[in-house]
Amino acid sequence: MDLRRSSLLLIFLVQNCSSIKVNFSLASPEEFQPVAITQFIKREIIDTTGENKTSEYSWKAEAVEGAFTYGYRIQVIATSNKKQVEKLKEEVLKKGFNYPIYVKYVPPMYRLRIGDFKTQEEAQKALNQLKSAGYKDAFITEDFINK
Repeated sequence: MDLRRSSLLLIFLVQNCSSIKVNFSLASPEEFQPVAITQFIKREIIDTTGENKTSEYSWKAEAVEGAFTYGYRIQVIATSNKKQVEKLKEEVLKKGFNYPIYVKYVPPMYRLRIGDFKTQEEAQKALNQLKSAGYKDAFITEDFINK
């Protein structure tokens, strides 16, 4: 594996911490490689007086080959209003579109995206249907899709 082109997506939950320092870098879509956390360790450190307690976290991540592939989705809306996105999601479902629907949160915006299209042509056909149904601002975007 080319280490220069691999990147990690780390997801972790932290409880009872007042501050956390995390160093990371963002990867372009071409460099992204999904990972699985295979080991997560929390170690509590108490000073000699017993007054201060800190926590240290470490993890091991391994690449998940073939979990996702690069393709296309249709973005219907992007807003910071979660309720608006959820309402629009229900509306799209009621109209009977037979595509997977995703709500993707990238702070501070919620994005409603539709489909797992391998080609831009497939995405364009679905976009035409959505625009005919009144979603005039929808557009095709590159994204990681489920296989």
